[in-house]
Parts: sequence; C-alpha cells; structure tokens
Amino acid sequence: MSNKLNNQQPNRILGWNELLQLLPYSRTQLWRLIRAGQFPAPMQLGGRKVGWRESTIEAWIESREAVSWAPLEDLEETPEIAGAGS
Repeated sequence: MSNKLNNQQPNRILGWNELLQLLPYSRTQLWRLIRAGQFPAPMQLGGRKVGWRESTIEAWIESREAVSWAPLEDLEETPEIAGAGS
C-alpha cells in the first residue's frame, strides 16, 4: 500500500479527521483498540493534539488485510445443537 493514503508527502502525520475518514471506526472505538494494544498509539503533538504517522497506519491496514477467513470448504461441518430438530 506504499503511500496510497496521500501521494503528496511520504510520511506525513494524520490527525483524527483524516484517520476517521480512512477507517470504519469512531474515536471511542479507536481508543478502545489502542488501550487493548490492537491499534497503534498516537504521537503527542502538543497539548491535546495527537497524530499518527501515515506509514504506521498503512502498515496496520496491511496487517488487517492479511487476516482472512478460511474458505468454507476447509471448515468442518458445524456440529448440531443438542435437542435441535427433535
């Protein structure tokens, strides 16, 4: 995904607004992921201002793309629930 987010600068800083446009998460959801260690922590830019390096977010997105579900034919048959269909 080499610099797909912005073709102007190679490693710019993304603020909340840009981050929220890129990802299907709210601020609250992202803070929960950060606290759980599942999303990169922001850099403190001063006061209450935080940001993320574009390359860090690109790498995180690529890591999410690598996670995939097993093909259906590879899954074992779902066991029947006891008492179902009786």
